[in-house]
Amino acid sequence: EDLLDPERARARRMIAQSNEPDFVGRLGDIDFAAARTRLVIGRTVDDDPNRPCLRGDPKEKGGLMTSQDFLEEKARKEAEEAKQLADARLKDPKTRQEELARRAEEKAQKDKEAFSKDEEDRAARLEQKKRKMVAEEAEAFKRSKKGPAGAKKQARLSFDEDAEDESEDE
Repeated sequence: EDLLDPERARARRMIAQSNEPDFVGRLGDIDFAAARTRLVIGRTVDDDPNRPCLRGDPKEKGGLMTSQDFLEEKARKEAEEAKQLADARLKDPKTRQEELARRAEEKAQKDKEAFSKDEEDRAARLEQKKRKMVAEEAEAFKRSKKGPAGAKKQARLSFDEDAEDESEDE
């Protein structure tokens, strides 16, 4: 309203600031001719189907986002800002050296953690293997005590020896 009719806007501000109860009476001396002519002219309607406001994806909801979309957009923006800040910091040679040292230290720490985890896993597998071998030996000892009647025949799984014996015969 200030841009369209500054005189009218100034008059309305003065009226609003005054504490007189006769607000409508004070409006009587204001000329509303400019506002009346704007109303008579009306609005121009643009029926062009290629208006910028009509182009785009019709499935979009006028800029409305779900909370999940908002969080994704927020995460993307924060990642971009963090990358820009990191790039800006790395332009300084001193900061770049500090960053490279920090990254090397982090990598060494991760390698150390991975190595200790591998050692723990290796020790656990070795212990499990030992327990399994002890259990198998105990089972074999029990079977051998039963004697030949309790012993099971075991099939020979290696055929390499037979192939070697046949090649020697020829």
